[in-house]
Amino acid sequence: MGGEESKFCASKNNTSKKCITKLLKLGLREEEANHMYKLLGEQRFVPNNHIEKLWHNLLTPTMMEIYNDYLVTHTDPKCGENTIDVFAFSLFVCNFIKGTSEDRVNMYSSFLGKTEDDVIPISNLQQYVIQLMKSVISLMAAKKVEQHGQWSSRGHNFDDSDLERWASATIMNAYNSIDTKTISSDQLMPWLTLNTDVILLQCYLFYSLYELDKLENNKNGDHKSIHCPLPFLEVNVQKDDWQVIINIPAATFINSHLPTENRYKWRLVYSTDINGESFTTFRSLICNAGPTILVIKDKDNHIFGGYASTDWHVGPKFFGDERCFLFSLLPVMKIYPTLPHNDHFLYLNVNQKSLPNGLGMGGQLGYWGLWIDASFEFGLCSPSCSTYAGYQMLSGSPEFRIAGLEVWAAEGPYNPDENNSTVDSVGDYLKKDKESGSILHKDPTARAIMDMLGKTGSGRDFLEADG
Repeated sequence: MGGEESKFCASKNNTSKKCITKLLKLGLREEEANHMYKLLGEQRFVPNNHIEKLWHNLLTPTMMEIYNDYLVTHTDPKCGENTIDVFAFSLFVCNFIKGTSEDRVNMYSSFLGKTEDDVIPISNLQQYVIQLMKSVISLMAAKKVEQHGQWSSRGHNFDDSDLERWASATIMNAYNSIDTKTISSDQLMPWLTLNTDVILLQCYLFYSLYELDKLENNKNGDHKSIHCPLPFLEVNVQKDDWQVIINIPAATFINSHLPTENRYKWRLVYSTDINGESFTTFRSLICNAGPTILVIKDKDNHIFGGYASTDWHVGPKFFGDERCFLFSLLPVMKIYPTLPHNDHFLYLNVNQKSLPNGLGMGGQLGYWGLWIDASFEFGLCSPSCSTYAGYQMLSGSPEFRIAGLEVWAAEGPYNPDENNSTVDSVGDYLKKDKESGSILHKDPTARAIMDMLGKTGSGRDFLEADG
C-alpha cells in the first residue's frame, strides 16, 4: 500500500515539475509559475466549471462566458472536452500583460467575434467594454475594495445609459475619424495600445482575477490601489447623505486621463454645497492645492470641467502646461487635450479694472473654453476654443448658471509613514518592479501605453517549441 502511495506521489511531483518548467518558459518567475499552478488546484487541467467557481461573483455572466469559451478553445484538445489546462489559463493573462501587440489583438478578436471577413462589429466592441466595466465594478464590490465603497456611498447612482455613454467615449477616443459599423484587426491595434480607459480596467481585472497582487504583498506592501481604476476619496464632510456630482463610470473616465502620479486619491478642496457660493472662498481654497479637477453641473444638467496640472495662482497672465485638459461628462463623455497653438491653459485673476476677473481655461480673454466669473453669478463656454483639441461647447448654453461646483486635488499615494498600505510612490514602485525582473508585476498602464514589453516573444511560441 505504501509503495502505491509512493508511486502516486512521485508521479504527481513529476507532473508538477513538468508543468512548472513549461510555465517558466512563458517568462514567469518561479513563484509566479507556482501561483498559477495552485490556482488550478495543482492540476494540469480542470473542468471548465472550476473557473466558474474560482471567479464566481467577480465577472458578469456574459464576461464569464466570453473568458470561459476562450480558455476552453485554447486548451490542448488532448485534455478532453470542456476542460481548461494550466497553460491556456496562464497564457490568458501573460499574453495581455507581457505579450506582443499582435497577441493582444488576437485575444480581443476572439472576444469580440471577428468575422470571416476579418472585421469586428463596433456594437460588439461597445458591448465588450460595457461588460468589462460592469465586471470591474462587480469585482470591486465582491472584494470590498475601499475605493469602491467610498464612491458607492458618496457617488451618484448610474445606469446602463451612463455605461453606454462611457463605452462610446472609450471607442470614439481612438476612432474619431471612423464612420463605420465595423473595424478591422489593424484598426483594433491603436485602440488596445492607446486607450488608457480600457487598458486600466483590463489590467486591473486580470490582476485581481489571478490574485497577482498577493505575490508582492509580503515584500512591498499591498499596492493593489495603484492599479485600481478608481481613486480614493478624501471627503471631510459631516453630512452623511452628501454626494459628489459624478458617478463611478465618470470618475474612472477622468482618472484614467490624469498623469499616473495623480490617479491615487481625490481630496475635496471646494464644493458649493459645503463652502457656499463665494468666489473669495473658492479662490483661497484652490490656490496652492496642487493639481486639481474642476467639476461643474449647470442648470441645463450638463456636467463638465477641466484638469489643472499645476497650482492655481492669481495673476494677469496665463499659466499651466500641456498636461491640462477639458472634459465633458453629460450629455456626452469626451476629453479635450491641449493643442500647440497657444499656451492659454489656465487663468485666475481678481480685483482688476482692465482685465477679466474670474477663472478661465483655454481660449482668449473674453472668449473662453471655460470661464467662471468672479461674481459667481454665471459662467461662459465659447462655441470654439483654440487651446484644446476637438473642443465643443461644454455647457448647455454659451452663458450658463452653476447648479453645483466641486474642486478636487488629484494626489499621489499616501506617505508610508501615514499609511502602511503602499510603497513610497508610483515611481519607486515601478523602479522596484523593474529591478525585481518580474514579468507579471510591471506597471500595467505604463506597459500597455508605451508597449515596453511588446517586443518580446509570444508565450505560446515557447510552449509549442517545447512540445
